[in-house]
Order: sequence, then C-alpha cells, then structure tokens
Amino acid sequence: MTNASRIPWARVAVEAAASVASILLAFAIDAWWEDSQSERQEAQILEALLEDLLTKRDRLESQRTRLSAIRASANKLLVASAEGDDSLDSRSIDELIGDICAINPPASWSCPLLRSIIAGDQLIEIDNVELRTMLVDWHERFAGMHAAVARDLAFYDEHLIPFLNTNVSMPQILNASQSYEFDQDFSLKVTTDHTDLLTSKEFQGLVARRSILLNDVLLQLSPDFYADLDRFIEVIRAELQ
Repeated sequence: MTNASRIPWARVAVEAAASVASILLAFAIDAWWEDSQSERQEAQILEALLEDLLTKRDRLESQRTRLSAIRASANKLLVASAEGDDSLDSRSIDELIGDICAINPPASWSCPLLRSIIAGDQLIEIDNVELRTMLVDWHERFAGMHAAVARDLAFYDEHLIPFLNTNVSMPQILNASQSYEFDQDFSLKVTTDHTDLLTSKEFQGLVARRSILLNDVLLQLSPDFYADLDRFIEVIRAELQ
C-alpha cells in the first residue's frame, strides 16, 4: 500500500469532531435564543399584567365605595317605604332615586389581559407553577365578579330603568341627582311629586332587587379579596426580579 492510499484518520477525526462540535454549538445557540426569547416574552406578559392589576386595584376600591353609596341610597328608600317614614321630602326622594339610577359598568370588574393570557395559551410561557395556578384562579375570580356586575346591569336595563321612565320625571330626577353632572339643569315648568312611589309595591320590589344585586357585587370585594390580590401582585413582582 502506497502512502497516497493511506487514510489520514487523525485529520478525519479532527474534522469530524469539529463538525460535531459546530452542530452542537448551533443547537446550543438555538436553545439559548429560544430560552432568551421565552424569558423575554414571559417578562413582557407579567410586566403588562402587573401594571394592569395595580391600576385595577385602585379602580375596584373606587367602585366599591361608589356601589356602597348607591346601595345605601336604595336601602334608605326601602326603609322609608317599609316604615312609612314621611321625614323624606320630595327633593330628598328625587335625590335617592337619582342615586339608584347610577350605572355600574362591567368593564371595571373584568381583566381582559388575564383572559387573553388564558385563552391564548400563554400560560406555557410562565415557568413558575405557583404563579400559573394563581393566574388561572384569578381569571376565574374576575370572571365571577364580571358575571355579578352583568346581572346587575341586565336588571338595571331591563327592569329598573323602564319602570322609572314610565313612572317618574327623569329630567327632574337628573336635576336632583348627585350621580350625574350636567352643564346646566333641565328647565322644568311643572314638577312632579314622587312621594307616592314609596307606597308602590312594584317600586319597592325593584329597589330591593337592586340592593340585593349590588350586595352580590360588593361581597366579591371582601377584605380577603384585597389581601389575596396584594399577594398575587407580590408574586408577579418577585418573578420579574
């Protein structure tokens, strides 16, 4: 066998090793890039959610105060109706009716970003198992709140407002209401005394139903709710560090 016919095994081995190494390096770089992109996407999701939850916490507290005031006005009307309380003058009755006309927008009680994370299968981007569980749990809690508010809104639109449109002077109620702001009052040549509404069984039933529905919403915002939400926010913050 001549020298020309000899196979340079050493060189072949080196070249093969270099080829394998380059392939493994390419795989490693791809894996690193995918992990890097995944971590970046997870961080973007969590940063957006954290900002949304911080804003929503303040908004929910504001809504809780507002709904408590609306329900308090409804209960004043119910007490006056049940006990035959004649201490409320016509103006006070108009103000209380105006208060229960205040709307409760469902958008304040939902978390579309969290819903999109769940619906868009973005949970797989979250490595923390505890956090993934909390995301699912809070999605359900916000859905429950939104459903309670939707029930109140449906009653408001389908029953309460149609009755009031038929039985009260709405321009007069709006003039007296503290729940709405207008550039100017409606000019009314004739005023209506709504005192007789307090003896109407239908009116009493509608006010009682509104009070119950508002209470259902307020029950969602127990002290535990805010403590749990604060813990959820802190878990997200810790994950981002």
